[in-house]
Amino acid sequence: MTRGKARRLVAAAALLACLVVLPGPAGAADPPSLSIDDQTVLEGSGGTTTIEFTVTRTGDLAAESKVTASTSPSDPLSATAPDDFAPKTAELTFAADEGTKAFAVDVAADSVDELNETFRVALSGADAATITKSTGTATITDDDDPPSVSTFADAEITEEAVTLNL
Repeated sequence: MTRGKARRLVAAAALLACLVVLPGPAGAADPPSLSIDDQTVLEGSGGTTTIEFTVTRTGDLAAESKVTASTSPSDPLSATAPDDFAPKTAELTFAADEGTKAFAVDVAADSVDELNETFRVALSGADAATITKSTGTATITDDDDPPSVSTFADAEITEEAVTLNL
């Protein structure tokens, strides 16, 4: 091997070592991850009930992060705003070292027997974070009694003859 080839080989090895040892700026960390949970609430029969979602931030929490949370109908359509829940959008700001934020939504109570209903809360527009679970599902559990049916026992029906003249 010539001296020129040996020098080039040593220089290439040194460059490769620098790339392996120095992958990025010193102290750089991955941004935190955001997710939202699913929640269930009993509907109730008067006024409103509150359903509270938890938005969780994990990973490097050293800096502030922001995300927008917004209600939306489920697919297929089930609960509707404003009849079943109050539409809401809010920006959630996580301070340094803060790991959770609450997002509360008012649910309208009623006394109508119906199927359980759902709606969604979506996370979007994250700043200084990534979103790993963007949608939380709210299930409104119906707690109303089904309608009652009355029956008649020991009823007697008498038929009379009817004459039809044409």
